[in-house]
Amino acid sequence: MSGIAGLIQDWPNTPLPVRRAWVKFVTTITMHSNGFKKAAKMTVDDYMSVDWNHTADEPDA
Repeated sequence: MSGIAGLIQDWPNTPLPVRRAWVKFVTTITMHSNGFKKAAKMTVDDYMSVDWNHTADEPDA
């Protein structure tokens, strides 16, 4: 299998640098300041957001 389907199927065996490159290519990760909240009361959404980058198949929003 080749292409994206092959990448997905073989993801656990894909070298870490290749996986990092793909994640960086398809997403934008934004870190937010914690606003002085206590860490125990924070959720992932309080300090980080992940947005998917558009692909050629999707219409521009």
